[in-house]
Amino acid sequence: MKRLVLIAGLSAALSACGVLRDVAAPVETGAPGPQAGRDWIYAADGATGRLAFGTPQSDDVALMMNCAQGSGRVTVQANLPQELAGSPPKLTLVSGTTRATFLASAEPSQLEAGNVFLTAQTRVRDPVLVAFRRNGWIGISRGDATDRYAPQPGTTAVRQFFAFCG
Repeated sequence: MKRLVLIAGLSAALSACGVLRDVAAPVETGAPGPQAGRDWIYAADGATGRLAFGTPQSDDVALMMNCAQGSGRVTVQANLPQELAGSPPKLTLVSGTTRATFLASAEPSQLEAGNVFLTAQTRVRDPVLVAFRRNGWIGISRGDATDRYAPQPGTTAVRQFFAFCG
């Protein structure tokens, strides 16, 4: 009986965090190379830190993360085709051999017709973000494929962001 109560409590805790673990799906493990003209960009504005992957000084942003300084909490945002968001909407992140699926809110994208802007909440200690911090790259699962985002050589943006977030 104690074991059943413990399992129910753990399930409730994971549900409260909005994290669903996807352990059966294969994970791409090879580190991707950098994309021409795209990189991780870090910016701090007062007590808010932002990390975005895209083309500097443009509207091209594939993935963005925000946090309040020292909070340990991260908001992850991505622009995906409606059919990949799911119902309820989910955002699946991959880094190395680690994968996490987060429940997300969805709003129509202002950038691309037929897309939705997904927003999910997590913590800097989530295993997929720990893997991202360690290896420098993260990806968004798009069904059968994963878009993977790696830094340009010498980029310190990922390290700066996680140091800021706590």
